[in-house]
Amino acid sequence: MGTTEDNWERFLDPEVVRPSLFLATMFITTFEILKDSIVDRTRDFYSHGWDENGPVIGPDYQREVAARSKSILYASLDWLREHEAVDEADLHTFERKRPVCAILRG
Repeated sequence: MGTTEDNWERFLDPEVVRPSLFLATMFITTFEILKDSIVDRTRDFYSHGWDENGPVIGPDYQREVAARSKSILYASLDWLREHEAVDEADLHTFERKRPVCAILRG
């Protein structure tokens, strides 16, 4: 094991840090895309067309999905679980990855 000075030099070395930062950035980006997809695809299911503001969401969305939780993400996940699009193992995996993303964001 190196000295504290050696550890700091290695930590601050761009050639060492760059790959780690790239991987962290890719993980966060991918996780955010996943979250957006979960919410957007569930909302799209209740879409009844388009207007100048985007998709027109039917009133059933509020009752069937959004009312399940204060978090639209968790409301959508619950709706997906109920409709067997995801299972408990998927939800467990999602929950295991979420703290990692929060730590990487700092």
